[in-house]
Amino acid sequence: MPTAVEDRWILSRLARFEGELAERIGAYDFTRAALALYDFVYGELCDWYIELVKSRIGEPELSATLHFLLRETLQIAHPVMPFVTEELWRYVRGPGEGLLAGVVRASADGEAIDEGAEAALERVIAATQAIRSWRDDVGVKPGATLSARLDAEGYSGLAPLLGRIARLDLREHPAAAADDGVDAVASVTIPGGTLRILDGVDRDAHAERLARERKRLEQEVERLEAKLANEAFVANAPAPLVAAEREKLARLREQLARLDLGGQ
Repeated sequence: MPTAVEDRWILSRLARFEGELAERIGAYDFTRAALALYDFVYGELCDWYIELVKSRIGEPELSATLHFLLRETLQIAHPVMPFVTEELWRYVRGPGEGLLAGVVRASADGEAIDEGAEAALERVIAATQAIRSWRDDVGVKPGATLSARLDAEGYSGLAPLLGRIARLDLREHPAAAADDGVDAVASVTIPGGTLRILDGVDRDAHAERLARERKRLEQEVERLEAKLANEAFVANAPAPLVAAEREKLARLREQLARLDLGGQ
């Protein structure tokens, strides 16, 4: 069994997915089975796992894990896309193995499920998404690496992984929340606490950008609040339109709150 948390996470997710897929195929629910395959391959294996392990390419443990994942994924996907998977199988099959169509698959390995690894990576992924949303909100270049301090719980051993995937130069161990004498440019709320952005952002330009965006959001929130406070609009407009406006208002309020937290 691999030791890296990201490896244990993807193998755990694979085991859960295989069990779910078997249930859906057993119920002849092929549409949902295909959608679940798409979600696992593109959503977890490609979007997150491959990104998480890029810096480890060449490690023997990673190579073994990637080879196993590729074999399993091809076998799982074969009923949905037989020709492509059969062609790719030629490059990963072992000595004496024939066509992929003739492979008898074992049942899902429940022992591979690792709830601890899943919880840890869910935290890293949620934190990364929050950081990326903040970067988009304030206009930080996607490739820029920012110096930051991690004042949050639940990241023991995960700080290097978070730093790599979120493009951060983390100065503090997550357990150490003491002030290092550097004023934060901004703060980002993440699961378990806060990420303090220390530099890498032009403070004046950042403040001006925040002020403009805050004003825009406040004006839009005020406009929607007035619109939804109009009893005639609520009574006469189509219900889906009113619901859409309420959802938009909630979304804008969330963006405004996130912006305020990020500007602290």
